[in-house]
Amino acid sequence: MSSAWLTIDNDAESGSPYDHNGMAQDVVSLGDLDGDGTDDLAMSNPHWDRPDSANEGAVMLWLGDDLAGGGTRVPADASGFVWGIGRGDVAGRTISVVGDVDNDGLPDVLVGADGVNGLAGDVADAGGAYLVSGATLLQADADMGDALASFYGIREGDYFGELVVGPGDVDGDGVPDLAIGAELCSCDVGEQDAAGAVFLWWGATVRDGGTYE
Repeated sequence: MSSAWLTIDNDAESGSPYDHNGMAQDVVSLGDLDGDGTDDLAMSNPHWDRPDSANEGAVMLWLGDDLAGGGTRVPADASGFVWGIGRGDVAGRTISVVGDVDNDGLPDVLVGADGVNGLAGDVADAGGAYLVSGATLLQADADMGDALASFYGIREGDYFGELVVGPGDVDGDGVPDLAIGAELCSCDVGEQDAAGAVFLWWGATVRDGGTYE
């Protein structure tokens, strides 16, 4: 890729927050989030960590104006970060633009974090997901605790949040809805373990925030 017009490279010093594989696990276009006439990007790496933690994960904001001219960028050049909350959360396993759920004129992003240990932190790999508002993405430094709404798996090893999708306005009420996958969920399927499941939340239910299981 040496001939690429723009390269965003995970070339970090050992021991830095960015010293992990998984750069650009997921990349989505946000449109013109900051209103400057250029489109912006969100990019995730579920294995980044801050000091005294590991694999918290993060979503980066890259404003289009900061990428103008091409060349090479490194994670420290990003316009903003939204970090995972706890060790092993792997926030950013997958991300999806879901539309303007909170009706503030900015697109919101659903972030999967399938390593979260449930709402109380005591259910291993139950998984989680976070609805991050466009306004929060525009902050220079935030974490998933600043999310508009938070969602948690309830069973050990469900890996809820392994996939997240913005399916559009499924119920036709004018508010975008959310879909969250749980790869190994044994959810009410009798003796068939780890069959998996997808959960649909109405945007109108979650647009005012809150925590959901």
